[in-house]
Parts: sequence; C-alpha cells; structure tokens
Amino acid sequence: MADSILNAHVSSSKKRMTPDDSNPDDDMIIAKKLPTNPTFEDPVSALANARNEFGEHGAVCGPASLVNSMMDLHQGTLMLLGPTMNAKVAFELSQRIPHLGLRIKEHSHRTLIYAQRMKKMGLKVTYPGLEDHPDHHLSKSIFNKEYGYGGMLCLDMETEVKANKLMNGLQNHTRFGLMAVSLGYHETLISCSGNSTSSELNEKEQMLAGISPGLVRMSIGYTGTLEQRWGQFQKASLEFII
Repeated sequence: MADSILNAHVSSSKKRMTPDDSNPDDDMIIAKKLPTNPTFEDPVSALANARNEFGEHGAVCGPASLVNSMMDLHQGTLMLLGPTMNAKVAFELSQRIPHLGLRIKEHSHRTLIYAQRMKKMGLKVTYPGLEDHPDHHLSKSIFNKEYGYGGMLCLDMETEVKANKLMNGLQNHTRFGLMAVSLGYHETLISCSGNSTSSELNEKEQMLAGISPGLVRMSIGYTGTLEQRWGQFQKASLEFII
C-alpha cells in the first residue's frame, strides 16, 4: 500500500530493515511524509504516530510481521481501530457528521424506553440508564444529558438456546432487528455475545466477565416509529420467550 498520489507532500521509498530492526530479508515499504523520518515501533504506536503525521490521507506499510500483527483478528490495531481512510470514505463520513447528534439522541431515547419496558415485563435487562444499574449514578454524573445513556442494552436469556430462539423471532418473524455483531447501525442489531464477539474467551473467563451463555446484546436503531418497533419486540417475546 502507498499514500495517495494526489498528495504532493507524500512519497514512497523502499529499503531493507537492518538486522537490529527485523528480519533482514523482510522488505519494508514506507509511506513517508517529507521531511519526516519515521521510526518503526509496536503496532499501536506506529498507527498512532502515522495518523498524527499523515492525518487520514494515507496508509502505513511495514514488514509482514508488523502488518500481520496489526491485522490480528482479536488484538490487531487495524481490526480494533480501523485503517486510515481513503478520500471517498472520508467524504461520505463527513456528510454524516452534521446530523450525528440527532441520531445519537434517538438511539439513546429509544434504548432507555425499551429497557424500562423490558424490566417491567420481568426480563433481566442491563442498561446504565436504569436506576438499579451499579454504574447508573456514575454514568449520570459524566454523560452528556442531551445524549442520554447510549444505544446499547443487554438481555440475559440465561441459555444459548433461549437467546437464539429470541433472536430468531426478532429477526425472522417480527423484523424487530437483524442478527449482527456490528454497532451503531440505523437498524437494531442483535447478537449473542458468548458465541460471537466474546467467543475467544473460555467458559470460565466468560463467567468472570459476567457473560452468560444466553446474553443478548442489542444496539437499538431508530428506523420505524418507537411504538411500531416496540410492538414487534413484544410480539416476539410473547411468542418465543414467555
């Protein structure tokens, strides 16, 4: 990879790493912003420094060992933080920034109402906006009041079978949401954490982290009306879990 040729301040050079730096047979391509002379560090520092030097205009290249470590599925910097953006992605993102606040407010507004209603139904729900949440008062003291407590909540269905049954109903029968591990989408996204985003943890580690086999994570969206979506949730819950 190399920085955009449209950037007149960026050039590419190719050199060998020294034995002290890495395997001497491992080629290195450097995206270099003149007159800076980059150093090669651990993946986290490398990406942070690269973003500081290059902004969001280019990409950083290195030996296979560096690139592979940054692309590691569970701990890689690129996997966790994302690579630098190209111009098209940056432009599309800039178009969404002006109404981000409106979307965040709606995410949080709906999530709080759904969490309160789920609790009244007798479901085991976790959400920092609920007064019985152990971090409710801390959250209240540091969160922006206008943006609420966020768009994420968890339902503990206790077993993976019950969790899958609920998710199947929500997606395939009432269209309340979609099964996916992503966050922050305009549609509601649901996943069973134990066999998806936290599947790298063994059973004991999940237990210590408070992740039950039936923990369902929901990222609440804002499409449709609040009452329409709540009706879809109620129908699925009455049919599949109650």
